[in-house]
Amino acid sequence: MSILYVLCFFYDEPFNGVSPLCVEILKDLIKKHSKDKGFIITDHDYENVLDISSTVILMDNGNTKVIKEFKELIEFCYLPTTTVSPIL
Repeated sequence: MSILYVLCFFYDEPFNGVSPLCVEILKDLIKKHSKDKGFIITDHDYENVLDISSTVILMDNGNTKVIKEFKELIEFCYLPTTTVSPIL
């Protein structure tokens, strides 16, 4: 029997349709394992993504933009100007 060691995980909308308790469990698991594994997450739930991410890249019309501050999500028109910054 062979053992598979995974270096990188890809998650598409991992927080969609998941109970708040399960979201927190998933975030804790990702944080724990991100020390030795890579995670690529695509999700519209920006608050949870920002909470666990070391790097955020916004994809827009085939282009990518590295997001360094929350306000850039507003500047690049991903969020409306009335959006309140989450506590990070």
